[in-house]
Amino acid sequence: MHTQSNYLENEKNMDIEMNKYLDVAESVYQNIHFKNQSSKNLVDCLNRLLVEIKKEAATNNLQLKYTVIDFENCLSQPMKERVVKIDLSLLPNFENKHEFILWLTGFIKSISVSKNYYF
Repeated sequence: MHTQSNYLENEKNMDIEMNKYLDVAESVYQNIHFKNQSSKNLVDCLNRLLVEIKKEAATNNLQLKYTVIDFENCLSQPMKERVVKIDLSLLPNFENKHEFILWLTGFIKSISVSKNYYF
C-alpha cells in the first residue's frame, strides 16, 4: 500500500512538472508570436526561443542547465558530439502551433531543471 502511494505521489509530481514545462512553452510561443519574431533561419529562431525561455524560466521556478547554447555549432556537429543532445531536425514549423508547442515543451524540459528539486 505504501509503495502504491509513493508511486501515485511521484506520478502527480511528474504531471505538475510537465504542466509547468507546457505552460512555459505556451508562453514562449505566444511571446514570439505576439512580437512577430518567428524566423525562417533556424539558428535565429532557436536563439530567439532561448531568450524567451530564459525570461519565462526566471518567473516559473526553472533553472536552465546552460546559460548559452551555440546552436550554430550544435547544427554542425554529430549528435554524440553536441553539448545539448537534442535532435533539431525534429523542430516543426512555427506556424504549426500545437505541434511546435509540444516540441518546445520537450526542449525546455531537456535544457532545464525545476528549482523545486533543490530544496
